[in-house]
Amino acid sequence: MKPTFKHIKAFSKEELSKFKQCSDSQHLLSAFDLSRLRNIKLDNPSQSPSFKYFLDFGTRFGEGLEKIKGHEKLNKDVEIYSFEANPYTFQQISFKDDVEYYNIAVSAQDGFFNFNCEIQDDGKPYGDGSSLMDIAYWNKEATYKPVGVFSMSIISLLDKLLPDRSEKSILAKFDIEGMEFDIFEELRKTDNFKWFSKIYVEFHQGNMDGKPLPTTDFEWMKYFEDIGLDVVLWN
Repeated sequence: MKPTFKHIKAFSKEELSKFKQCSDSQHLLSAFDLSRLRNIKLDNPSQSPSFKYFLDFGTRFGEGLEKIKGHEKLNKDVEIYSFEANPYTFQQISFKDDVEYYNIAVSAQDGFFNFNCEIQDDGKPYGDGSSLMDIAYWNKEATYKPVGVFSMSIISLLDKLLPDRSEKSILAKFDIEGMEFDIFEELRKTDNFKWFSKIYVEFHQGNMDGKPLPTTDFEWMKYFEDIGLDVVLWN
């Protein structure tokens, strides 16, 4: 029997409305059914937040970063780090003085890998379905331009970027087109979720075809609830 959640949170009123009204939730969160979305509510800014860092994984042009930054009313002492793997997209970001930007991918491994830049209708490789995922398992309806990128493992990144981190000090957003599953497995295996106070996550299980997942999006949400991690569904 699948567990029932005490709560599920959505980021915006628009997303909340989509979850509550749609008759088919597959395009939002593939493993959920509507009977388990009854308690979904709008996210509120963190009360007396303990986080000292904001890590934005998959920033694209920085839209989500600015939305969350405003929503959480981040003070000037919070260190903000932005990560975008697509080199073409990265060149189009309007850089902010209070953000450190990195043109690297984040995954479960260190190394150089092919990154698949989704081609938009206008022919530009800026598509928001760009992914480090093997396209044998990824959205096969799109076309891609592969490019070599450097990827840091999530554990290496935490150790090198935030060596003085403390428990519950990190706010993060994961919008990384399928790689969230491998990263979450690595964080759980190494007991590194303890550093996170709150995460925003978009699951992409519905875009994946044939890739075995040890833990589904539904099961991850239950795990996060069990360990007391504050999680907001991002879309």
